[in-house]
Amino acid sequence: MTVHVEKLEAPATPLLPAVVLGFLSAMTALLMRWWRQPAPLVMSDDWLNERARTDSQQGWT
Repeated sequence: MTVHVEKLEAPATPLLPAVVLGFLSAMTALLMRWWRQPAPLVMSDDWLNERARTDSQQGWT
């Protein structure tokens, strides 16, 4: 009985596509994290003054 053994060579994965995919994945994760964070509410001095005037007229303290 004769056994024939062949050495199989798997193609080496190129480094550049792996690096590009890793970079895209990281950028996507950062973008999603930035997109999901709540936007800060900025109230102008005019709005705050008007709100205080209205509240004081209504008797709110």
